[in-house]
Amino acid sequence: MKKFLKLIGILAGLAVLAVIIIIALMPWMDRWGATSDEIAASFPGDELVPSPAISYNRAITVNTSPEEIYPWIVQLGAERGGMYSYTWFETNILQCELINADRIHDEWQGLNVGDQVKMCPGDFGPVPYQVAIMEPNRALVMGHQEDGQWLDVWQFILVPQTDGTTRLILRSRDMKTGGFWDIIRPGVFIMERGMLLGIKERAERLAATGSVPSVQEMTPTPEVFIPLDEAIPDYGIKLEEVHLDIVNAILSKSFPAGCLTGDAPGCVGAHIGYSILSVTFKPRDLPEGQMLAYKNLPSVRVAMESNLAAPYSLYIYDNALRTLTLGFEVPESATVFGLEWADLTEIPLEIVSR
Repeated sequence: MKKFLKLIGILAGLAVLAVIIIIALMPWMDRWGATSDEIAASFPGDELVPSPAISYNRAITVNTSPEEIYPWIVQLGAERGGMYSYTWFETNILQCELINADRIHDEWQGLNVGDQVKMCPGDFGPVPYQVAIMEPNRALVMGHQEDGQWLDVWQFILVPQTDGTTRLILRSRDMKTGGFWDIIRPGVFIMERGMLLGIKERAERLAATGSVPSVQEMTPTPEVFIPLDEAIPDYGIKLEEVHLDIVNAILSKSFPAGCLTGDAPGCVGAHIGYSILSVTFKPRDLPEGQMLAYKNLPSVRVAMESNLAAPYSLYIYDNALRTLTLGFEVPESATVFGLEWADLTEIPLEIVSR
């Protein structure tokens, strides 16, 4: 009994310590990345909640123009571009399965004032936000109303800088505070920080390359409308306990698929009489900041008709996108392919030709 009471006392002490740490860090969380001038500035949306019970500002510098950033903000939301934050946290902790887009989707750029922006797919999750203000390439404001009065606003502000960069400022003004709302604030900070970093990464990458990423097939429109476990079949492919989804299988004359030998560094051409089947995998549950153990692959082959089979001979791991692509050189005459991964039952592949 004494040991049990001692354990209770230790846990209670740790809980109190955690509360003290969170309270101490709250001012830092509420102004993460923001300057004093940005905190004091007036922005579109302030007038909707003129006297908030709580307000915070979070900001980040994005190395591109507002025009390159705004489309990513416009397509925010579940059943759209996602939240660009920590997928593992969204799926496993919040139980909100989102697919975060890696490209600009034209079909999601028609957002208008009054439209709803959902945080989770389906009917699950918090009440959707309502778009309140849209000033292209400058501001997008959304929030919640009750009886015609705004209870809270979420303000995405873009401020161009003289050096060609842009300050992306996220401000929230809220009439709700205390109790539950204070408890979830650290979690909100974690996800919003991840979102700002996610927008920055995507906007800078697209601005630097001037084109859509080569893995654009990773975020086709239908996937975003269906939970992960239904959108992409889970065949049980695992690499050191990390589940892998098959993103695509592309048959072409080069590796990576579609590259031009001689023009792109690292582009490999198929031998005469052969093609290269590129199969791309994306981890479903790889923790943030951890690299996929792609060098520890088991036996992986593609099976073809006439009992032919080919092991992978090429591979590329993209640490930024966290995708692994394997290349299999196959006869030009082959038309039916199945993936053989270690001891798993052969997995049929749907092939796209390029």
